[in-house]
Amino acid sequence: MKKNLLKFLFVLALVSLIIGIAGEYFVSHTYSKNINIHAFTQKLQLQRNVLRDVLNNFASEINNKGLEKFLPEVFNRYSSKLSGTGLYVFIYKNQNLVFWSDNSFIVNDWHFTGDLQQPVAFINNAWVVIEQKSIGDIYLEGFVLIKNEFPVENKFLNDKFNSKLDVKGDFDISVIPQQSAFQITDSKGNFLFSLIPKDGFYLTESHSCIPAVFYFLAVFFLLLGISEWMKTVAINHKNLMIAVVFITLVTIRFLMMFFQFPHVLYSTSFFSPDAYASSVILPSLGDVLIDALLIFYIVILFYREFTTLTFSRIVSQQKTYLIILMCVNVFFSYFIVFIARSLILNSSISYEIYNILNIDFETVIAFVILTSLFASQFFIFDKTILILKQWFSYKIIILWFVIPEVTLFLITFTFQEFNELYSLLFVFLTFFALAFFRYSGKNLGFYRYIFLIFLTAIYLTAFTLHYNHIKSLNIRKVIAVGLSNEHDMVAEMLLDDMQKKIGKDRIISELVQNSSDKRTEIFQYLRENYFSGFWTKYDIQTTICTSYDNLKITQTGEFYGCFNYFDEIVKEYGVNIPNTNFYFVDNNNGRISYLGILAFKNKEFDSLSTRLFIEFDSRLLNQELGYPDLLLDKKVSDANIAKKYSYAKYRNKKLLTRNGDFDYRLSLNIYNIPHKEFYIKNIDNYEHLFYKPDKKTTIVLSIPALDIYDVLIAFSYILILFFTLFILCFLIRNINKFNLNVTLNIRSRILISFIAVLILSFLLIGSGTVYYIITKYENKNFENISEKMQSITVELNDKIGMEDTLHSEQKDFITSLLIKFSNVFYSDINLYDNNGKLYATSRSEVFIKGLVGNLMNPEAFYNIAYQRKPEFILEEHIGGLKYLSAYMPYYNANGKFLAYLNLPYFTRQNTLTREISSFVITLVNIYLILILLAMSFTVFIANGLTHPLILLQRKFREIELGKKNEPIVYNRVDEIGSLVGEYNKMLEELSNSAEMLARSEREMAWREMAKQIAHEIKNPLTPMKLSVQQLLRSYKNKIPGWENLVDKMSKTLIEQIDALSAIASEFSLFARLPSPVIERINLVEKAQSVVELYKQSDNVKFVFDNHNNNEIYINADKEQILRILTNLVKNAIQAIPSGKEGLVKVETYNYSSLAIVKISDNGTGISDDVQQKLFNPNFTTKSGGMGLGLVMVKNMVEGMGGKVHYMTKLGEGTTFFVELTCVD
Repeated sequence: MKKNLLKFLFVLALVSLIIGIAGEYFVSHTYSKNINIHAFTQKLQLQRNVLRDVLNNFASEINNKGLEKFLPEVFNRYSSKLSGTGLYVFIYKNQNLVFWSDNSFIVNDWHFTGDLQQPVAFINNAWVVIEQKSIGDIYLEGFVLIKNEFPVENKFLNDKFNSKLDVKGDFDISVIPQQSAFQITDSKGNFLFSLIPKDGFYLTESHSCIPAVFYFLAVFFLLLGISEWMKTVAINHKNLMIAVVFITLVTIRFLMMFFQFPHVLYSTSFFSPDAYASSVILPSLGDVLIDALLIFYIVILFYREFTTLTFSRIVSQQKTYLIILMCVNVFFSYFIVFIARSLILNSSISYEIYNILNIDFETVIAFVILTSLFASQFFIFDKTILILKQWFSYKIIILWFVIPEVTLFLITFTFQEFNELYSLLFVFLTFFALAFFRYSGKNLGFYRYIFLIFLTAIYLTAFTLHYNHIKSLNIRKVIAVGLSNEHDMVAEMLLDDMQKKIGKDRIISELVQNSSDKRTEIFQYLRENYFSGFWTKYDIQTTICTSYDNLKITQTGEFYGCFNYFDEIVKEYGVNIPNTNFYFVDNNNGRISYLGILAFKNKEFDSLSTRLFIEFDSRLLNQELGYPDLLLDKKVSDANIAKKYSYAKYRNKKLLTRNGDFDYRLSLNIYNIPHKEFYIKNIDNYEHLFYKPDKKTTIVLSIPALDIYDVLIAFSYILILFFTLFILCFLIRNINKFNLNVTLNIRSRILISFIAVLILSFLLIGSGTVYYIITKYENKNFENISEKMQSITVELNDKIGMEDTLHSEQKDFITSLLIKFSNVFYSDINLYDNNGKLYATSRSEVFIKGLVGNLMNPEAFYNIAYQRKPEFILEEHIGGLKYLSAYMPYYNANGKFLAYLNLPYFTRQNTLTREISSFVITLVNIYLILILLAMSFTVFIANGLTHPLILLQRKFREIELGKKNEPIVYNRVDEIGSLVGEYNKMLEELSNSAEMLARSEREMAWREMAKQIAHEIKNPLTPMKLSVQQLLRSYKNKIPGWENLVDKMSKTLIEQIDALSAIASEFSLFARLPSPVIERINLVEKAQSVVELYKQSDNVKFVFDNHNNNEIYINADKEQILRILTNLVKNAIQAIPSGKEGLVKVETYNYSSLAIVKISDNGTGISDDVQQKLFNPNFTTKSGGMGLGLVMVKNMVEGMGGKVHYMTKLGEGTTFFVELTCVD
């Protein structure tokens, strides 16, 4: 059976490996630069056919119902139906757009061609195939989405193909045929576009999932097979095989890292240095995970299989083992701490597990690694104690653990500033607790495991929070230094974009050429088209001059050459923004400053150059509507500290600018900060980092301070993780014993029932509460949005309430109003005209970049324009960003409809999400703590409820006939009290019955014994009587030779008398054994002396083997030990049939806290019927004796607190085991 299991596991490992390799080959070829052109073309053509059917269906409906009746129906029915299909439909009437199924595209009133020579176009960040159809003056147009391509890439905006086309890999699109590209054609073979493979393609986690699973299964089955195989290895070869397995696994691991195998895993970001990298040995998070699990496996293998039976019993060698093991333990503990520190300090992983929003896949993996490492340390400690416990006292191993541990700590503290006293304390406590538990003579029970898990969870919580704080502090120092340099990453990104647009703007060029009378017009044009939205946080000044112009400096009244003045600024303070004509001005004035220099050639005079100088200075005490992450590139968004921190800048101890949630004071003096470069101080539940780059400037960077509640939450999650690992280890350890028909005792049933009810109740109540909070919060947000819309309506009425229509001449004015209102109401604002087209917006960048179309959401348009709803709030999305968007009609003061007012909450969506999440996180964390507390109380309650039953169980177990049994004292009046009363009553009756039964049994036993004694005595008396009668007759008759007969008869009588004496002695011993004299004796020495006594026996070979090669001491009566061993050895000799060369083997060894003597023979064995009576008095299979030997052996062994048992096989021999308790 064992061999079949091993074969099965290794076959499973091999099959899984083959499937993994095949899967990797398939994935690497499928998800590569290759594409199935035929399949792609078919799917694209299918999408076009579906779109044509939709357009034909629309045309048929319009013919049947007319456009006016069809429009409400198509808005209501088809907008949602087409959503998410990659198909978009537009309807025009008299060259005016009257229907749109989606607002993702900026669509002008008319661009219908009728005959498309090139149906593929790039419209608003998307490649589409265009289909068109006309019915008189009604035109229908449809788009099939091929691929989205956004101007920026971030967590919301990613370039990707239409999911219906099922493209694996990444490709660029060109409408011009390209070499080395895949040419896509229509059903008639006409060229549509080229797919150009992108360089640098690598597999993602989703691509590598299937082969990775099979690689994992291959390793899992292999390691499980090795574990099972180790159980079959001979005990004297186990340690060697452990070393072989260790070297083999380490070699395989090294080859994996060297050859980057499997490639499908090493090509993923999980094995890249993005999340973690420390050294060549620890290059990625995936590598550390494999290493940690491998360490854990090897440690478990060492813990289960390592044996000391082959170790020398020489004391000097045992001391050597002691020193080696202690040094290994100490260095292993420091190795674990080193990896754990590195995993926190050298990674970008969040360890703030008290905040669920910060927990991601990498966080979970990191804590799995930490848990595995510290669990490995626990098992190493425990195995070391179990090994050394056989040879040394508790005090010795504690002393030899403390010495190297403290020595190494002092060395690292001196040379590496490693001052973790709590790490040292944890190591000491863990080792001391394990040693105490093991030397107390008991196994590690459930509650002791719980104590150690609690201890480790407390330490790991403190460890992670401590080093996470160090990492956070280092990051904040870098950020503070960056803030002192006064750079604005978002501004620099926008300036890069602005450079490209201004260079192509002919209007600016024309205005600059005629700048003498159009300076105000130039600034107005720039402000409206380039400096709105984000740039309202800056004071902007423009200067236009030629090389011959001079500037008058207001402060001094002096004149400078215009070009020279700005050139000096650039030369002294300027830092060029790459690929632009903009400069960061490092003038250290406490404000963020930029300068742009744009040159324009004069059309009339080539030698005359005109320059436009644009100066940007951040406003003081600015707190404006933030720039949405949607518009930021990923690198800029990640560097945007405003999302994570509050910060302020002080100049001459006065507040210049601030950002974030913390309310900074106007003066720095109130904080009472010492003159240090960096200083940490907690104020108003925030931890503040004060950085002084110079005497005048102070940067303050702040985060919420960690409180006891956060620590408790972190501890709870780590505790759950350790419990999970403990349960998994328990299940894996007992996988062979797993039985579906598990019988649970009452305590377990109560405990499981209580915990199940508690968890279920908390889950139901928690889910209901979370749902209620989210619903309530969403309703509150709806109310807030409605109130904001009403407030904005009031403000608009105050400015444009008397207007009858919205003219294009008013657009700039209304845009400036919306920007102003957006900063006041902290929300973006859009106005759409009566046809649903964008009229004005406070966030023009969203539309300029084409992230969303210039049309209203069709569902909102239908509900307000056709259903006449006063307001409509729905969830919209741009890329992966989902946000609330509110619409309502806007009427002037006379009640005339002017426009549709829209509040898109994509700028505030992160804030709203964080606010809702904070409620949910708080609730989940509270419920988690309550569940853990409730489970703890449940354990105590279950113990309290079942304690009387356990007491009854123990008392029932202690009941012995012929012995005084104590009644149970239970004073409560309940069902258990009644049961206890009946028990005590039964105990009294049982005592009486036992006494009567004992008296009866004694009488019967003595009668039986008397019969046996009489029989035994009668046997020799009869021949003695006959011999005496014969002797008398010979003497009386003077028979010749009667003197010789006297001698002969005398010998016979003496032999019979000796037999009677032996019977009497044996009976006396059975009836009254002498009182034992307990003393500390060497069991090995006594066993060896018995072997020496009998080793001269004929035809029997004796073998003595002391497995531990050292003394084994027990507390016992030495005479009884000799009698026990003599009896068993004598029985072994007598069990060997005549004519057979006998072998008697006596072995001594200790296992855990037991001293074991093993006596085996190669005799006839014991049959089943004899086994049932083997320890019964008077039973014997010999021709002589009374059958009391084994009975006395059993009584004496049990009297010493030990036990005797045997194993036998008929025809092969018998082995007896005597187990006694070891002493030091």
